[in-house]
Amino acid sequence: MVNLSLSELVAGFFVDLQLRNQTEATIKTCRWHIDRFLKFLAVKGVTIPEQITRELLREYQVDLVLTPNIRGRRNTPATVNRYMGSVAGFIRYLKRENHLPPGPEQGITYARTGRQLPQTVLSREEMVRLIEAPDIRTVLGYRDRTIMELLYTTAIRRNECRLLTVCDIDFTERLLRVYGKGRKERMVPIGRIALKFLEGYLVNVRPVLVMDPVEEHLFLSSKGRRMSRNVMGEFIAKYARRAGIDKRVTPHTFRHTCATLMLRNHADVRHIQVLLGHESLESTQIYTHVAATDLKEVLEKYHPRERDHERAKG
Repeated sequence: MVNLSLSELVAGFFVDLQLRNQTEATIKTCRWHIDRFLKFLAVKGVTIPEQITRELLREYQVDLVLTPNIRGRRNTPATVNRYMGSVAGFIRYLKRENHLPPGPEQGITYARTGRQLPQTVLSREEMVRLIEAPDIRTVLGYRDRTIMELLYTTAIRRNECRLLTVCDIDFTERLLRVYGKGRKERMVPIGRIALKFLEGYLVNVRPVLVMDPVEEHLFLSSKGRRMSRNVMGEFIAKYARRAGIDKRVTPHTFRHTCATLMLRNHADVRHIQVLLGHESLESTQIYTHVAATDLKEVLEKYHPRERDHERAKG
């Protein structure tokens, strides 16, 4: 067995993630998590993998729970689970490469977090106001409108949208090739309105933005390059304010809203699972819960017996 430092092993771990086709965003988040773990190990005087024990991992998990984050708040159970998930991936890598004996991973446990409901779901009317907020007479306004139309009709993730290339659109079949988590490919149908804007964008707008003739990405920044993660979130928040929507609206809001409104319109949850690219139906069930909450509010507002209850209270 070759004796390597922890820093060398971490570098190998991230190369392994790239070889496994993990997304840029996943690797970036994992790097953040592992950096914090390494700082903890340094304080404990741990310099080689053999010093990592199940007791040490348990101690690290307690540290995550008790130590305030950069905002001065306690980490939520879900956040602690994400940090420990990255550490578990690193531990598995060390074992696979014969740098660590079996056993330490048993020190990793996960807290029950409950079902996390979407933070923001817009109404149909709010979504229309938001999508129609850009000035499509401008180059960037038309680009932004096209992106929002596509996010709403396909429910794809922000990074899936950022990484789209021109060749991923099949105008004949009205399909979009999307690469999701782990670079898994799926085909997603495109709505007719979104397709119309895509056609207009490719003919009249993208040629104005593109600077490098070999650039393949579909949506480009004002500098002619692939859009950064922040740009999309910033212009969506701007249009939400312009549309008078007093909610925190993000690119993921389109995904939540699309799934929820489709369920309200009686779409099969399994079809929504395929649309969203969820591996398990359990991930899609949160939208069923949202729809059930909607029905509960409707019951309380309109059912005659519920109205009788309100009169009795008065």
